[in-house]
Amino acid sequence: MDGTAIWLESVISCVRADDSNEPDGIVVITRDVTRHQMMKQELNALATTDELTRLFNKRYFNTQLSTMLTAARADQQSISLILLDLDRFKVYNDTYGHLAGDCALRDVAAVIPSQLIGTGGLAARYGGEELVVLLPNIGAEETARIAENIRKAVAALGIAHAENLPWGHVTVSCGYATALPSQSLSENDLIAQADGALYRAKAAGRNQSQDCEDNSERKRARSRS
Repeated sequence: MDGTAIWLESVISCVRADDSNEPDGIVVITRDVTRHQMMKQELNALATTDELTRLFNKRYFNTQLSTMLTAARADQQSISLILLDLDRFKVYNDTYGHLAGDCALRDVAAVIPSQLIGTGGLAARYGGEELVVLLPNIGAEETARIAENIRKAVAALGIAHAENLPWGHVTVSCGYATALPSQSLSENDLIAQADGALYRAKAAGRNQSQDCEDNSERKRARSRS
């Protein structure tokens, strides 16, 4: 034995020699179901994982968003969402080819999980070159820090993108939003707020993070008080 864990399935049957209720013995049949269990785990992973980026897929993200938003309301906790989009990615594909585009997207996705350690957050591919991060029990200020860390980590990859001026390498724009316990935001509301913030980040020049307008207004109100 090399110490590798295996899965076993056992069936226990009682043996009776006559019509009495007392068993005369038992028979135990055990079989190795490791291969079956591993195939089951692989199928489960395929159902929840995006094939290209190895992040969670959109279907799993939608399920988790609904579950976490319901839990956040019940526990009176905040929940935050970050949308990320690779800047000028269509131009990147046109310039370098779609295979290079897939590699770039995969490399960008790979830096995100390390920025979420200890947060309880998850990252998923939302569609095309758009990625999403879900952060349970995380407020707006911490979300801003995480979004900036992801943006900087992507820039540090230094993936050449000559058409993405003035930087000359692949960058991302981030938009984020936070649902407070006092709000009754739906899943679509939270996504729409983060999407609006992402649009603002793009319009302001790309390669930056932007808060949604609701969160920004709350910050201004706190600074005035």
